[in-house]
Amino acid sequence: MNSKPRFLPDPETGCLSDESTKKYFSRFGLSVFVMCTASFLVPIVVGYLLNTFAPQLFESKELLVITNTALSILTLYGVALPIFLLMTKSLPKIKPTKEKMGFLKWLGGFCIAFLAMMTGNYISNMLIIAIESLSGTTLVNPIESAIEQGIVPIIYICLIAPVLEEIFFRKIVCDRLLPLGEGYAVFVSAVLFGLIHQNFYQFAYAFFVGLIFAFIYVKTGKLIYSMLYHVIINILGSVVAPFIIKQVDIDRLLTMLETGVFDYDLKMIIFMLILLAYEGVMMIVGIIGIVLLIKAKYDKKLKLEAGIIPPPKKHRIANIFCTAGVAAAVAYFAFAFVLSIIPS
Repeated sequence: MNSKPRFLPDPETGCLSDESTKKYFSRFGLSVFVMCTASFLVPIVVGYLLNTFAPQLFESKELLVITNTALSILTLYGVALPIFLLMTKSLPKIKPTKEKMGFLKWLGGFCIAFLAMMTGNYISNMLIIAIESLSGTTLVNPIESAIEQGIVPIIYICLIAPVLEEIFFRKIVCDRLLPLGEGYAVFVSAVLFGLIHQNFYQFAYAFFVGLIFAFIYVKTGKLIYSMLYHVIINILGSVVAPFIIKQVDIDRLLTMLETGVFDYDLKMIIFMLILLAYEGVMMIVGIIGIVLLIKAKYDKKLKLEAGIIPPPKKHRIANIFCTAGVAAAVAYFAFAFVLSIIPS
């Protein structure tokens, strides 16, 4: 005998009741809280055990990087994710209708996604400057620190993470929010994508690209499109651009400008030209993204459809945040972000 669904719309309004909406978000928020807590605590416990019983795994820098990367993946997707799936089992799911996206449309979507990345990076940089100015400390960019550790983190950031993150944030999370409506699926998954990085360097960047990735997924039902966006953007933003900038030696260039003594070498000149060309191409891509975004808005192609069990429009904020589960998740992320600015 089939059990009665737990979340049904009110026959008169066609919406969930305030109580059901709060239960929905509380369950979702609590699942996020438990998942994140597990991903924080498990590596500490397992790392301690490995260091005690298998210290050889930490004897060299290379082994340490491989061990920490493997531990991170296994914790997130072998422990934390199953917990999330189990706890959200009672929430209804909807798979978006699959729609083919032609190459030109995909390319246009990439321009908009790249614009989102540029916007997020700008906001993040302004935020970091403000935090460093107020706190008097210099924050460490976790991506730069990871890239400096060698090829294993680079492979993870550029290939493994984009695939796994798209499966979780777009497929798993969006499918569980689509019953409420496309707007909830896109916005909440993007906010969670930004928060899950747990640092100010990546929050705005991840949030803005997350909006585009989620929109593409709910409108096409295919992960491959956002996966490709994710891989390319991570390669450009985390590897290509930092590499070019490092070769130019910005500090040396600034010193030349301050002193008026210009001491160029051929390598520096070549990479300065490459950097200028790269920035020029990226600027063009961003401008195309702006034009396409305005056109999509004008053509009403950004419309997000209501779900089969939409929450009531009244008390929308209270129904989400005035719940125990969401409050727990917010408290966890507040702790994580404060922790990220404390000097180690």
